[in-house]
This record gives sequence, C-alpha cells and structure tokens, in this order.
Amino acid sequence: MKSFHTDQLIMIPVALVLCCISIQTQASEQPAILHIVGSTTVEKALLESNRDRIRSTTGIELDLKCKGTGVGLLKLANGLADASGASESLADATKSAKERAKEDHDLTVLPNNLIYSEIGHDRIVIIVNAKNKTVKKLSKAQLADIFTQKIVNWKDVGGNDEPITAFISPVGSATRSLFQKIIMNGADFPDDKAHHGGVMMPVASTAHEIDVVAMVPDAIAAVSESAIGTSVQKSEIRIVDTPVIDRPLSLITVGKPSPAVQKLISYFRNIEGRPL
Repeated sequence: MKSFHTDQLIMIPVALVLCCISIQTQASEQPAILHIVGSTTVEKALLESNRDRIRSTTGIELDLKCKGTGVGLLKLANGLADASGASESLADATKSAKERAKEDHDLTVLPNNLIYSEIGHDRIVIIVNAKNKTVKKLSKAQLADIFTQKIVNWKDVGGNDEPITAFISPVGSATRSLFQKIIMNGADFPDDKAHHGGVMMPVASTAHEIDVVAMVPDAIAAVSESAIGTSVQKSEIRIVDTPVIDRPLSLITVGKPSPAVQKLISYFRNIEGRPL
C-alpha cells in the first residue's frame, strides 16, 4: 500500500487555499458593468469620451444605451438600467419622461424616490449651416418666432431670401424641452411641419441634428454644445450668437446610488476626473 508523507498531506489543503485565492482575485479584477441609459448629451459629453479613463481609474465598464432623457428615465423606472443620464433638472426630466410616455402610450409610473446627482454642465447653442454667413445673431424673440414658424424665411432675420428648415429633437429630449421652456416660453412646436414655405423636421438626436444641419444650407437647430466638439461635421456648421442656455448634467437613480454608480459620480465630481 502506497503511503503519504506528512508534507504531502499539508500541500493538498494549501493548494486548495491558493486556488480559491486565485479565483477570488480574478473575480475581483473583473470590472463592474454599469448599464446607463438616458441623455445622449451626458453620453457624448461625459461618459463615452471618458470611457477608457473611467475603466482604468475606477474599474467600471460602461454599457451605454442612451436614447434621450425621457426614454431613459422610463427604462430606469422599469428596472432596465443602473442609472439614467439627464441634461436638465429632475423636475424637467420627469416632465420629459411623462411626455415621452404619453407619446408612446407607455403606462410606466415613475417612482417617487428618484435621486438626482449632478456631474457636469453643458450649454444649448443654435447652429446653422456654414454656408449661411449672413445671419450672425438671433434674439430670444426671433428664435421663438422661427421655431413656432411665425418667421419662415431667413430674410426676416437679416439673411437671404430662402425658406428656413428648422430641425428639432424628438419628444422626451431634454434639449427640446429646455429650449421650449426657456426660449419659446412653453409654446408648442407647430403640428403642421410645413408652413408658408418654412419646414419643421423632427430628428432622432442631437448628433443627427448636427449632421443634417451640416448637409442642409438653410437649416437651423438647437443642440448640445459639447456634442459639436465630438462631431466630424463641426467644420460644416456655425454657432450663432444667441442668449445663453446653461444646464446641468446628471445621473438619476431609483433610491440611493449603488456603490458602483456612486464611484462613477465621485469620479466626475473629483477635480482631476472632471473633464468640463
């Protein structure tokens, strides 16, 4: 019968312990995956552009599926994300979500324990096609009249005799609702998209607005300033001098943020981590 030495017997549990430690170490090295929805501005301005640094600094991997503040908040309420980005106040984000729910016939009820954590700032700016060199400044009243289609020709604001093609973000977009609130004093966008020569066209996102304004000579749109910096079309558009529209960028959670979400919030609130 084969015999075992004492030192061999000791090596067996030691090997098991080392194996367990190795497994635990590998598990701890796996990045925490955060599922983030909501504002495309938060996505482009903060999350996407800092993805690699966030991973190396915090160990967090970001899964981004951002389609707008209102859409994101509805997904968060349904338990489909860890946090939702917002590019407006909590009250306005809630309103955007309710407007989108109404548009989509969505019966989702928002929870009453939403927590709003600010992580940055952005501005909404007005862009036109780079070929539009005559219109350099627009007042709040002029912008309101353009986007309610009281003004439908560039000649009425000092431009050429050409119809205005105005592009707007979809229902539930924070950019859309904030522009509507501050510049249009809460007035609705026209139901009739074509009016006396002018055209009002809804698009999918800020990134899409920048792309179409770059292609359409008589276009105008209100977009996130931070999104322009990441656009390959930025040389084909021009920012018009208009009243400033500042807004906060945030992450919204249901209840207290999880440890991983809190780590992401702290990353942006840290001076070294804040890109804005």
